[in-house]
Amino acid sequence: MSLIELFRFSASWWPAYWHWNLFGPHVERRQQQAPDANATP
Repeated sequence: MSLIELFRFSASWWPAYWHWNLFGPHVERRQQQAPDANATP
């Protein structure tokens, strides 16, 4: 694997990995807290 291929590979998976780590937990917490927030008046 050449250096350019390695760079293309890392550039293809890193944004998705970073995006999931940044927004994934927040989405899961929102989905878990949404019913509780709606149930409380």
